[in-house]
Amino acid sequence: MNRALDTLWIMILSLISVSALSILRRIKEWLHIHKQYAVQVWNPYFKKEIYRIEGVQRRATKIIGELRNLKYDDRLVKLNLTSLEERRLRGDLIEQFKIVKNIDQVEWHHSLNKLSNHYGTRSHNYGFEKQLVRNCIPRTNFFTNRIANFWNILPREVVEQETINGFKNKLDNYFKTNKTDFTGYYSATNPCTPLEAGL
Repeated sequence: MNRALDTLWIMILSLISVSALSILRRIKEWLHIHKQYAVQVWNPYFKKEIYRIEGVQRRATKIIGELRNLKYDDRLVKLNLTSLEERRLRGDLIEQFKIVKNIDQVEWHHSLNKLSNHYGTRSHNYGFEKQLVRNCIPRTNFFTNRIANFWNILPREVVEQETINGFKNKLDNYFKTNKTDFTGYYSATNPCTPLEAGL
């Protein structure tokens, strides 16, 4: 994490002017790509890890003089950005879409149980049950377990898109119109209890 901050500072110091546009470009070109690579594998689930990773973007956005005194969430709105945690969730859901559509071929050690109950008339047919896990935090936060609740509540018009770009567009619109508090969604608070999404 310190290396990420050091690299960020070096990039910023190399800029001729520290404008909102130049910082925003660096965040998108370097930070987002660097912090999203293979997130389905390394995705953090302890609060302290989530906070430290988010801290890189938090500090980067605070460099912009006219936004320095704003709260982090307000800075994100001004810059039309989302939190890194939300971006990781978005990446997880996009990967699940690829798996469902057989774009990415995955052989699960245990097949997923299809969800028997539905989330209303707008629900889709690709829901699955979470695996109940005890005394194993990493397994509780395994890819399918951590996204199940969010994936299952997505409306049919989002999930049943034919293309990845179509899914991304519908998903982004869904996030905008259904604001959810993502803070702590991945955080392991009790090793004996599977996490539930804060919906």
